[in-house]
Formats: sequence, C-alpha cells, structure tokens
Amino acid sequence: MLFTYYPKMRTDSQNNDRRRQHYEELMASLNNYNISAERVVYIGNDKSETRTYASESKELVELFFENYDVP
Repeated sequence: MLFTYYPKMRTDSQNNDRRRQHYEELMASLNNYNISAERVVYIGNDKSETRTYASESKELVELFFENYDVP
C-alpha cells in the first residue's frame, strides 16, 4: 500500500484537464504493473500541499490496518 502526498497520484479528483491527464497516466501505469488503484492512498491536503514524503507513523499503520481489517 502506498501512502503519498504527491498530487499527481490522486485518484479522487478529475475536475480539470490537467488532473484528468494525471489520473489517466496513473491508471495506465497501475494497469501496466497490475496494481490495484485502491492501494494508492493520497493523504495530503485538498489544496496547496507542500509536503513531499509520507514518513512512517502510527497513524499510517492504523490506516493500513483499517484498510485490511486487521484487528
């Protein structure tokens, strides 16, 4: 599972041509490598995200466990 702040890896926003193009490129790459889009999780802000790297944290581990129903 990939947690990212990289806006080009957002799968939830396609409201303009540029974002739609990024979405299509991401989907093509995921399909090429047989990776489910559900495994890519954008965790950044909706606008003006400045962070680059998602470092390991307790919160990300909890998100992972929630996603895979680990008690």
